[in-house]
Amino acid sequence: MKISNDTGQMGPKNDFNAALGKDDFLKILVAQLKYQDPLDPQDDSEFISQMTQFSSLEQVMNISNKMDKMVEKVNSNGIAATNAFSLVGKSVEIKTGEGTVVGIVDKVVRNDNSFSVEVDNKLYDLDKVEAVMKLEKDEDDA
Repeated sequence: MKISNDTGQMGPKNDFNAALGKDDFLKILVAQLKYQDPLDPQDDSEFISQMTQFSSLEQVMNISNKMDKMVEKVNSNGIAATNAFSLVGKSVEIKTGEGTVVGIVDKVVRNDNSFSVEVDNKLYDLDKVEAVMKLEKDEDDA
């Protein structure tokens, strides 16, 4: 079957989500068993081979699901943690209800699934940080 893909060209559909899943595989297997010729039943080795393929498919899908969860967790926690902890010692601009606070991040604190930065002994949610600035070196420090 030919369908139009995103480029407007005609060709076979190459969509990972359109691949047969384990439920489809089971339906095909049951249909094969249901409609097989009773005078010429399916060979045992062929049936075992199909069951092995189904088992492999299920294991691959489980691994894929676990990998997706792991990547999601790394992306949500790992990158956020790296970004948050890299703010220590940097000058930040934080929007608050009272206005804008500018100061140097003394430390970063993790609370459950979020991060806070401490500026001038007060904690602020990381998502309130509006800007990060490079610290200016004093001429005496050079």
